[in-house]
Amino acid sequence: MKKTGRINFRAAIITVLCTLLDLTGRYFAVRYKLPLWGDSLGTALAAYVLGPFSGAVVGALACIMLSFADYRTAFFSIVGIGIGLGTGFFCEKRSL
Repeated sequence: MKKTGRINFRAAIITVLCTLLDLTGRYFAVRYKLPLWGDSLGTALAAYVLGPFSGAVVGALACIMLSFADYRTAFFSIVGIGIGLGTGFFCEKRSL
């Protein structure tokens, strides 16, 4: 496939959907007091499908969006970036 300077719309749509999955997962985890990190599901999915950089972008974007409601969530963007990079690198090398 020839690379051009145009935006890859498939990757953009998956990034938006995974960010919404992170936000929805966070809502259900808090609402129903679930003992899991629901806000990392979309990050891991984006890292698996699109690679480590996209996973890091989704993790950071979801935490930044959540920080509008609670400013302390912004500090967890580093964790979201780490989850995205780690999942992407391990899945890329087939280590998991």
